[in-house]
Amino acid sequence: LPPDDLLGPDEGLPTETLFVIDVSGSMAGPSFVQAKAALVAALARLRSGDRFDVLAFDDDVASWSGRFESVDDDTVARARGWVDRLDIGGGTDILGALRAALGWSWSDDASPIVRRVVFLTDGGVSNEDAILTEIVARLEGVRLHTIGIGSAPNRWLMREMAGRGRGLSAFVQAEQVAEDAVDRFYRRLDRPVLSAPTVAWTGARPTAVYPERLPDLHAGEALTISARFEPGAAIGGVLLEGRTSSGPVRVEAALGRVTAETSGVAHRWARARVDDLLGGLHRGVTEDAVRPAVVEVAVAHGLVTRYTSRVAVEDFVSANGEAIPVEVPGALAIALPQGGTLRPLTRIVGWGALALALVGWVALRRTSP
Repeated sequence: LPPDDLLGPDEGLPTETLFVIDVSGSMAGPSFVQAKAALVAALARLRSGDRFDVLAFDDDVASWSGRFESVDDDTVARARGWVDRLDIGGGTDILGALRAALGWSWSDDASPIVRRVVFLTDGGVSNEDAILTEIVARLEGVRLHTIGIGSAPNRWLMREMAGRGRGLSAFVQAEQVAEDAVDRFYRRLDRPVLSAPTVAWTGARPTAVYPERLPDLHAGEALTISARFEPGAAIGGVLLEGRTSSGPVRVEAALGRVTAETSGVAHRWARARVDDLLGGLHRGVTEDAVRPAVVEVAVAHGLVTRYTSRVAVEDFVSANGEAIPVEVPGALAIALPQGGTLRPLTRIVGWGALALALVGWVALRRTSP
């Protein structure tokens, strides 16, 4: 993150936010109550200098104002009243709502303001590919953040929308207090401290970098960049540039040298590479072109993908055999449940209980008159 003295007095850039709330039939019940509470809580966190509007959608789209309004007590109160009066409608057309949001009258790119959409929905749709394709094609300088609502939101779609929209995602379950969940989310989101970041390399240039389009930096959030260099390349440093409320900023950092193949760096890059290749399906790349490329990377790095899987082979060793530990690249660093059962233990406990019962019976016979 940029040094504190470069962040400006407000520690962040002003924002232009379009809130989009799902009022379709799939949101009926506790999910709709939570969605409205989450939106009201988000409105309360807007600051002076920000601008906002609210869209509600089912199979149609309606707006509170029709244009961005400056934040003050009056505009926030009127927007809150409009949200309170919203009611459940028809079908869920996320694609139509997304197109309406991206076609809104946003500020000019040159203005020192961060443009963003905050999307509140359960994601109950079947056209995920079309939605992601629209984001990739039209999002441009707008950031897309998602809040999944309800006990069973489409978490995959919510995360993918935010990832492709260079934004953040959060989830509000039906049993949670929406205000608390949104407060935690907005503490992450609140105001970006570095907008439109770019990187440059002071040594050898990497052959591939992911993500190609970096998200904004928010206070307390890490920025992870996966890069691949040619073997033996003279790796120097990385130069991060962007815009803060005080103006342009440049931050330079030296890169450490990776000396162990088991460090996990290669697998992090491989996962990023696979995600990017699969994302090509939403950019018009054919599956015939994507599949072999994914398989090549996944097999080389031992990754499980939609086109590759793992096969477990168990060798039954005799009593005189020797166990040989084998390192498995890319394995999860957690203990997974094994295929054994508790039968041996329960059998021992059972025989022990029977023996105790027999001893007790014999003792009772000896003491009986």
